[in-house]
Amino acid sequence: AMKHQLAEKPNTVVKVIAAKRYEVPPQVSGFGEVTPDILLEETSEISGKVVYVHPQLKPGAILPKDTVVLRIEENDYLLALKKAQADLMVSQANLVELAINLKDAEADLVLAKERLTLSEKELKRSQNLIKRGSISQSKFDTQQSSTLQLKREVQNLKSQLATLPAQRDVLRAKEIIAKSNVATQQRNLDRTVIRLPFNARISEESVENRQFVSQ
Repeated sequence: AMKHQLAEKPNTVVKVIAAKRYEVPPQVSGFGEVTPDILLEETSEISGKVVYVHPQLKPGAILPKDTVVLRIEENDYLLALKKAQADLMVSQANLVELAINLKDAEADLVLAKERLTLSEKELKRSQNLIKRGSISQSKFDTQQSSTLQLKREVQNLKSQLATLPAQRDVLRAKEIIAKSNVATQQRNLDRTVIRLPFNARISEESVENRQFVSQ
C-alpha cells in the first residue's frame, strides 16, 4: 500500500492594510447653461392690495413647499363670502317655509272639501224646504252663498297647490346658485394667500408690500 507523505508549503509573506469606511460626496463637473426642471411664473388670480411679502422672497433664495410668500387683503372677499352665505341661508329658509305652506294648503284643502260637502248637503235640504215653504228665501240665499264661497275656496286652494311645486323648483334653483356663489367666494378668499406648490428657488420677484395687484 502507498504511504501518504505530508508536504508542508512554506508560508507566503504578505502586506495588509485595514480598510476604513469613508463617506465621499459625489461630484459632477460639467459645462453649459443650467435650467430649472419646472419653471413657475406665479400670478395673482384676484385683484387687491398686497399686505404681506415673505422677507426672503428675493432672487436666489430657496424656500420650501407650502411657504406663504404673499398675502392679499382679504376683507372684501370675506364680506362677499358672508353675503353669499347669508343668501344661501335665505334660500334654504324659503324652501322650508314653502314646504310648510304646501302641507298647510293640503290640509286646508281637505277641510274645505269636507265643509263644501256638508254645505252642499245643507243646500239640497234647503231646496226641499223652500219648495214646501218651510224656510224663507233669504235663508236659502244665505246657504247658497255660503256654498259658493266654499267652492271658490276649494278652487283657490287647488290653484295654490298647483303653483307651489313650480315655486319650489324656482327656490331650489336659487339655492343651487347660492351654493355655487358661496363656493366661488370661498375660492376667492383662499386665493388671497399664495403658497409655493413645491420646493423652489426664486429667480425673479416683481411685487412689493402695499402694492395693488390686478387679477
